[in-house]
Amino acid sequence: MNKEIIEDISKETLKEIEEYGYLPYPYYYTKIFNSQIAELKGTDVSEKLLLKAYLDESQLNKSKSIIQKFGQSNEKISKVSNNFFTEIKSENRVDNVKNIIGKFEDELLSELQQSNEEVDHLKKELELAYRQLKIDPLTKTFNRGALDNDLNRILSFGKEKDLELFLILIDIDDFKSINDNYGHIVGDKILIASSNIFKNSIRNQDKVYRYGGDEFVIVLNRSTENMTKITAKRILDKIFHSIFKINDSNIKITVSIGITGHKKGDGIENLIERADEALYKTKQSGKNSINLK
Repeated sequence: MNKEIIEDISKETLKEIEEYGYLPYPYYYTKIFNSQIAELKGTDVSEKLLLKAYLDESQLNKSKSIIQKFGQSNEKISKVSNNFFTEIKSENRVDNVKNIIGKFEDELLSELQQSNEEVDHLKKELELAYRQLKIDPLTKTFNRGALDNDLNRILSFGKEKDLELFLILIDIDDFKSINDNYGHIVGDKILIASSNIFKNSIRNQDKVYRYGGDEFVIVLNRSTENMTKITAKRILDKIFHSIFKINDSNIKITVSIGITGHKKGDGIENLIERADEALYKTKQSGKNSINLK
């Protein structure tokens, strides 16, 4: 069964890449492939079939640029050193040797200073690249890897006690029909606009993560059940009263929300499972509402 699903989705993915003019890079293939897997929700194979995200092209180019800059810096210092040893070997007079050594010191210090400035700049670029590895390239929310890292860190304090930690799991209602009726490019714009609403509806210390497809997770640390419900209701209302103007279309959407709180000894799986159960009840009861488990 898995093989047949993979073959069918691979064909659809390649077809969509060609139809919408995407370049045939692994990043786009993975993105479209995984979005179609997400639409298989309810099967027992969808999670197993998800492809791991690739670094996007800009990050690869940045890595290449960093390597080139280091190489250029090393070449300059090597050139100064080689010139020094060439000149020193050809001189016998002490005064001339002292002048050559002084010149070498000045040039070397200048190159080292420039190199240090470049290293500082590269450190900042590397830090930025590292942060980008935790960011979903489409919505600019945090990605699933970042969610796992952050929750593992927080949950390490909750093995012996309940934490003031709540998860909000959000699913865009009938998102498949948006892709079917308007195409994945419009679907992407809906995801971006929705995620911006999520980010603007939370406290500064809270984070939004794209969990997969059209599902998002919000982690509220040091929160209460009432505060979490207020945040979820704010998101529900903002989305409901928004009109997404894309090209010539005015699109209205709703979201379904599931909430859960931390209990002593919970792992990531426990939290996500309970939030997902709460979300399922919301879907079953008519969508565009909130359920807490």
